[in-house]
Amino acid sequence: MALFSNILSGQNPIAFNMTDPLPLFIVQTVIILSLCYGINILFNKIRQPKVVAEVISGIILGPSIMGQIPGFNDTIFPKQSIPFLTLVSNLGLVLFLFLVGLELDPKLILKRAKHALGISVAGLLVPFVFSCGVAVLLYKEFEKGPKEGASEGAPVTPPPFGQFLLTCGVAMSLTAFPVLARILAEMQLMSTTVGFITVCAAAAGDIVAWILLALLVSLINATTPIMPLYVVLMALGWCIILVYVVRPLLLSLVRLTHSEEEPSQKMIAITLVIVLTSAFVTNIIGIHAIFGGFLIGLLIPHDSGFAEGLTRRIEDLVGVYFLPIFFACSGLKTQVSLLNNGQTWGLVIMVTLISCFGKMLGCVSAARANGMTWRESFSIGFLMNCKGLVEYIILNIGHDAGVISDRVFVILIAMCVLLTMISTPFVGFLYPVSYQKELEREACECQG
Repeated sequence: MALFSNILSGQNPIAFNMTDPLPLFIVQTVIILSLCYGINILFNKIRQPKVVAEVISGIILGPSIMGQIPGFNDTIFPKQSIPFLTLVSNLGLVLFLFLVGLELDPKLILKRAKHALGISVAGLLVPFVFSCGVAVLLYKEFEKGPKEGASEGAPVTPPPFGQFLLTCGVAMSLTAFPVLARILAEMQLMSTTVGFITVCAAAAGDIVAWILLALLVSLINATTPIMPLYVVLMALGWCIILVYVVRPLLLSLVRLTHSEEEPSQKMIAITLVIVLTSAFVTNIIGIHAIFGGFLIGLLIPHDSGFAEGLTRRIEDLVGVYFLPIFFACSGLKTQVSLLNNGQTWGLVIMVTLISCFGKMLGCVSAARANGMTWRESFSIGFLMNCKGLVEYIILNIGHDAGVISDRVFVILIAMCVLLTMISTPFVGFLYPVSYQKELEREACECQG
C-alpha cells in the first residue's frame, strides 16, 4: 500500500489509512465545524449557547441521523479514526481549562469560598438524594432488559444496584464545570458576582466529581475502596509542588524573558510544556488531564499582562477549533433512536424535572442563606444545572462496563442536553445587564 493515497493512483483519498490519517481527519473536522457553526447561527436566535449546537451537531453526525445513511459512518467516521478525533478534542479541553484558570483570581476564590462551598455542597447533596428514587425506577424498567447485541429474550443479569445508583446519582447531581465556564464567558458573566461564585462552586463540585468518578471506577473494577483517598492525597501533593516549586520558577522565567506585559514565543512554549506536563501528572494519578491545565492557569496572576497575552494568543484557536470537535465526539456516541416510545420520553421528562428541581432547591437555598437576592439565587441555580464533560465521562464508563443499559444511557444524555439548553434563556431573563448595573449602583450607594 502506498504511504499517501491520491486520486491519480485510483485510490480513495479519504479512506482511513493508519500511516496517513490526515486526509480523512481534515474531512471530518471540516464537516464538524461547518455543521456546528451552521446550527449555532440558528440556535443564537433562541438564545442557546454554542455548546448546545455542538452537542446537537455530534448527535446529527452520529448513528441516529446521518448514521442511518448507508455507508456514512464507515466512510466518514470509521471506528479506527475516532481515537484521532478524541486525542485532538482532549488536548483542546486541557488548553480551555488552562484559559479558565487564567481568568480566575485564587485570592478572590478564597475570599468567596464560604459562599461557593455552601452552594456547591447543597447543589450536590440535594439532587443526589432526589436521584435515588429515579434510579430505583430506571433500574426496574430497563436494566433487566437485553443489552445491545444480546439475543432476543436472552436473560440478563442486572448490575449491582449500588453501582447503578452511583452512576445515575452522580450524573444527575453534578455541574459541568467546562460547559458552565464557557457559557459564562459567552454571556460575559465571568466577572460578575453571580458568574464568579457559580464558577467557584462548580470548580469545587468538579473536584468532588473526580473523586466520585474514581470511586465509581474502583467499584466497577473491584479494586480497593480506599483508592479515592490515594487519589486525593496524590493530588494534594501535586498542588503543593505546583505552588512552592513550579510557580516561583515560572514567574522567574517570565521576568528573565521580559514577558511581564507581552509573552514572548519562547515563554509561550515553556508555559505550554508546563501545562501539558501538569495535565500528564493529573491524568496518571487518576483525576483527569484537564485539571492539570486548570491548576497551571490558577498559578499565573490573572491580572498580569502575561496572562492577558497568553489568553489573546490561545483562546480563539481553542474556542473555534478544538472545543467543537470535543462536543461533537460526545454526540457521536448517542443513539437517539432508542427514545422511541411515550414511556421513554416520559422518563426523560421526569428525570430532567427531578434533577432540575433538586439542583434548584439546593443552590437557591444556599445562595439565599448567603445573602444573595432572589434573582441572583435563581440565576445561580439555573447555571448550576449545566451538564457536560463529567457527566458524559461517567455515563460512558457506566455504559461500557454494563452498569447502565443503552436506553438508560440515552435518557440521561437527553437530560444533560435539556438542562443545558434551559440555562442561558432563564439566566438572560433573570440576570440581564440592566439588573447587574442596578446592583452595582446600590452597592456604590451603600459604600458611600
